[in-house]
Amino acid sequence: MSMPIWEAAPAVPITTRPRVRRPRRLAALIHPLLRTPVLHGLIDSYVCELRVTDPATGRRIRVPLQYAHAGNELVTLITTADTGRWWLAFERPQQVQVLLLRRWYRGCGRLLALGRPGWREARRIHADRFPHIPLEDADLFLAVTIDDPTYPAG
Repeated sequence: MSMPIWEAAPAVPITTRPRVRRPRRLAALIHPLLRTPVLHGLIDSYVCELRVTDPATGRRIRVPLQYAHAGNELVTLITTADTGRWWLAFERPQQVQVLLLRRWYRGCGRLLALGRPGWREARRIHADRFPHIPLEDADLFLAVTIDDPTYPAG
């Protein structure tokens, strides 16, 4: 199993805000696509579904995410400021489930901001996969380490 892209670090409150807004309706359209075998294959190479339990409320959250990956690390740019604050659940590392390649995988997710260990590597992974998306120092990333040995890293 490879090492996560971040090192252990104490949780630091996040004060920056995501800069890009995306309509909530898009998420409502993507969830059914991820559950349809034929259509799922069309978006599987860049969209996954993440499930996490909010530690503050106990509410189960599910979010479709555009992702980049390197090995067993998934990285996503946080862009959903107007659809809630689901990403605040990751101020401390959280166990997650990820629907990817039509299978559920378990992993651990952590929020990364400039100055935190792993932020620059997460930015590089995302920029390599999506060079057309401009990135800023204020951007937040969610990094997920998939800890399932059956995950096809690569």
